[in-house]
Amino acid sequence: MFEEFEAYIGAEAQFTKDELQLMRSLAIEKKLRRRQYVLQEGRGEVCRHKMFVAKGLLRTYQLKEDGTEVIMRFCA
Repeated sequence: MFEEFEAYIGAEAQFTKDELQLMRSLAIEKKLRRRQYVLQEGRGEVCRHKMFVAKGLLRTYQLKEDGTEVIMRFCA
């Protein structure tokens, strides 16, 4: 999956092979199932990483007091 990220970032900026290798060594690939959460409210989780969506769609949403969802952001 790093190839998709490398192609994306290569179109935005120029990096040396050493810099790309460093990014690859620090990257963690994580596959999620449908309806699986990256982070959940109330569990004390804090996002400390940057994410790159190679395939699929992620959404950030907030629950209103009446239980309805307000979508704040889509990531594809």
